[in-house]
Amino acid sequence: MTIIENLSRKKELETLRLKIVDAIRYSTSYWMIFKEKTFGIATILDIIYKRSYIEVLFFTKYDVLNFSVPLLKISTPIETEVDFNEILLEPDIDDDGLVSPKKIIQRLNNLIKNEINHHIAILDEQIMLIQEKYENYTIEDNPYKRVIFIHFKNFYISLKVDFEKYPLAPKFSFSKYLSKLCSLNQFLDKKFFKNWDSTNAPNVIECIDLLVGIILEKQNFDKLPNGSQHVILENLTVNSSFRKISFKILRGQSIGIIYSIQYPKKDKEISNPLDEFFQAISGKNTSFNGKIKIFGKNVQLLLKSEMEKIVTISSDTDVSFGASTIFRKMIKNYHPKFQGNETKKSIQDSQLKIKIGKFPKIWTVYEARRRRSKKDYISKILKLTSLYDRKNEKIKKLSKLEQILFQISNALLQKPFLILLSLSSTYLGRLEIEKLNKSISNIERKFHVSFIIHGSKDVISSCDQVMTITEEKIDIGSVEDYVHKLPQSGEIITVELSNPDRAAVKEMRSLDSVFIIEERRNEKYKLFVKEDPEIILLYLLELFGPKLYNFKRFKATLGEYIEFLEGRRLGTQYKLR
Repeated sequence: MTIIENLSRKKELETLRLKIVDAIRYSTSYWMIFKEKTFGIATILDIIYKRSYIEVLFFTKYDVLNFSVPLLKISTPIETEVDFNEILLEPDIDDDGLVSPKKIIQRLNNLIKNEINHHIAILDEQIMLIQEKYENYTIEDNPYKRVIFIHFKNFYISLKVDFEKYPLAPKFSFSKYLSKLCSLNQFLDKKFFKNWDSTNAPNVIECIDLLVGIILEKQNFDKLPNGSQHVILENLTVNSSFRKISFKILRGQSIGIIYSIQYPKKDKEISNPLDEFFQAISGKNTSFNGKIKIFGKNVQLLLKSEMEKIVTISSDTDVSFGASTIFRKMIKNYHPKFQGNETKKSIQDSQLKIKIGKFPKIWTVYEARRRRSKKDYISKILKLTSLYDRKNEKIKKLSKLEQILFQISNALLQKPFLILLSLSSTYLGRLEIEKLNKSISNIERKFHVSFIIHGSKDVISSCDQVMTITEEKIDIGSVEDYVHKLPQSGEIITVELSNPDRAAVKEMRSLDSVFIIEERRNEKYKLFVKEDPEIILLYLLELFGPKLYNFKRFKATLGEYIEFLEGRRLGTQYKLR
């Protein structure tokens, strides 16, 4: 290498170094390296179940011409889904003829993002399979760590599963009760886990099904009845409103009903078709077509004791009960026949194996424990329903929300597995709705109760599924499903105007690319956009100029979806108020 050539290479190398420094100046993910007599960058691909070191080396033009090396080298010791060939074949070149570290980093970030998204998609598929089959909840707000409940005829088991590193084998944690039926070591000692192959891993749900099989074998059960974990409706028709309805919800899940059909009093059907629908589900009305299965049993075959565990609650019910207080009334309504598990547990805890009529002094100790257990149980319920601080309040003085929560609390004394809740005539403010939804969510998880709720769009917005019933059709899906039916997957723009020119408003109304709901005439509008919201916003800014007082771009809620449907039904320019 001549002196001139050496100086030329050093100059190019220094240029590369400065370009890399500039590219990673504010980066916490990349750092500079020096290898093979040149500079480069390095980073860590961390996708939980594997960590991979990635390094990129940049070479000078002199090296390319004299040593037959490429302008760019990328290497990693662990195989990934990332395909670096597209960068190697067409590297980004700056005007100086050298590779651009900034552009290479941008492309690397996109590839790494694709790798992470690929892994997340695999994990999300595992969640979907679990969600279909068993009651489950997230742990520590991590969707890939879940507690799972499996309900058998007279008991249930619970376990925790961490599949964050899937396709590596999941980690399990058994509850104390489950460990008595099957130890964790016995479970993990199966060939299923010993032969685990992360390149062709079984689904997480197969691990849980394996455990169910072990429990069934130990308990001498044949199998779990089909649909034993669900409330299932198949092509159910009760009346002209509730027709050909099919849905499936797990224990601890809820479905909300938005029902907006008005019937004249002279209608031959009952005044409120919802009542007939609820009566069919609770087994009190057998005049229906289709199937209703309550946790593996046809509703027509439910025992009286099982029917008592399907509770109907209405906001129209009078719950004054004279001068009685919440706590006193619940003590009175507490029936030992519903509390078998608690009584059994109390006896076990007391370690007393005695017969009634003998050892009266010792039995008095047990009786005191039983009474304390009763009060503790009621206190637990009231804390979940946010009524504990009001437990000594007279029922007749309760607010509308508190009356509903009291009815739910009272129902929980029966250890229900399904609550049918109608809030058709109840007005609740935003904070009250939040409080109600939080209480229902807590009850679902702590008591493994399913809910079918009729109410306003705000009340049922937190339900796992939503059923909308109109004169035209019946739809069922999650809130996300509904929002994605809107134009631009639910992107909405609201605009507030200040003394706008009427001609400009008229021009906005005439746009084919938006569906407009008028909230305040010539002042506030809600726009469901049918094309890129950025384009619409630029158009509105140009159209109204300083008259555009304020605007907001946001994702639609269930409420906006209902407004959209109602607006289309009544006409393009739909005035809400």
